[in-house]
Amino acid sequence: MARPSPPGAQYVQQYLSTALSQRGPAALPYAEDAKWLIRQHLVALAEAYPSLRPRAATFTHDDGRSAHLLQAEGTLPIVYRGAAYNLPAAVWLLEPYPRRPPAVFL
Repeated sequence: MARPSPPGAQYVQQYLSTALSQRGPAALPYAEDAKWLIRQHLVALAEAYPSLRPRAATFTHDDGRSAHLLQAEGTLPIVYRGAAYNLPAAVWLLEPYPRRPPAVFL
């Protein structure tokens, strides 16, 4: 029997389906054959860490180029020396994703 989805899971799935199906100038720069896998990865990430919410945003590369990309942004819960912390995190899916790993900023 499948586990029930967290409350925001349906929103995440709908948002990603819409964002990844855009065409023309609004299209995200990922390979068409990778978009379903990207959706699956971000849905799984949002289910495992509900505080990380996928969204599209502008990423500026080190060389100054800008690109409209997907990211998951929020906090990651950790325990260090018995104390709980929420680390701010941003996981960016750069243009070659999933052939290359995401860029992660903590």
